[in-house]
Amino acid sequence: MNQLKFAAACAQAVKDIESAPTPAGIGTLSEGAVHRALKLYFEPDVSRHEIEIGGYVADAVGEDGIIEVQTAGFGRMRPKLEAFLSAAAVTLVHPIIAEKTITQINPESGEVISRRKSPKKPDEWGVFRELYPIRDLLSNPRLRLCLCLISADEHRFGRKRRWQTWQEINVDPPRKYPTGLIKEIWLRSPADYAALYLGGIAPDEPEFTTAEFAALSNIPADTARLCLPVLCALGLARRIGKRGSGYLYVRDHLSR
Repeated sequence: MNQLKFAAACAQAVKDIESAPTPAGIGTLSEGAVHRALKLYFEPDVSRHEIEIGGYVADAVGEDGIIEVQTAGFGRMRPKLEAFLSAAAVTLVHPIIAEKTITQINPESGEVISRRKSPKKPDEWGVFRELYPIRDLLSNPRLRLCLCLISADEHRFGRKRRWQTWQEINVDPPRKYPTGLIKEIWLRSPADYAALYLGGIAPDEPEFTTAEFAALSNIPADTARLCLPVLCALGLARRIGKRGSGYLYVRDHLSR
């Protein structure tokens, strides 16, 4: 992890977007800075960005293979990911905004009305919503996942009401600007997933339900329901039956 390198990538990404010859579309402006900063961080040479491979365009190609930055929609990118994996090693970079400052702005004057820290604290468990649709690809030795926990400033644009109070109605979708790199989490093999996500389950732990896994891992039950099928696909857990209406799992041999 190189925070100075990431800060330089963030500054360049914002400069590139603001100096674009044509105005960026709303969708590009909403996610463009985060996406571009990560592309520059993992591959600073822009001549290696946007490379066509197997009928698809990769975000970048570096010394270690293909680099693809994906905020969401892993399921939709499945055909693209399969094509890339057949050609080379792939680093799938997933940004997680773990710390967010919300800046409310007057859309007419550009005046900053307020700044506050978001109480939400996303972490590395939230990625399972994205991993679930591609869980059978995760054990491919060519696929590496990098979770980038970052801080970001989210600009929101409100409209002023007649009685001189501010109402947080977004005229445009929020614009996210990365401000710092908090942590990189690399998942290169099933063993890496086991170390990160099975820490609450002892190797000799008897069978456990989804609810028990959630409690032991201190995560919501909905997250556990997505997590366990992914761990099963990685060979780290195994479904062995049911207890009442709930499925029973055990740690599998790969995680022991």
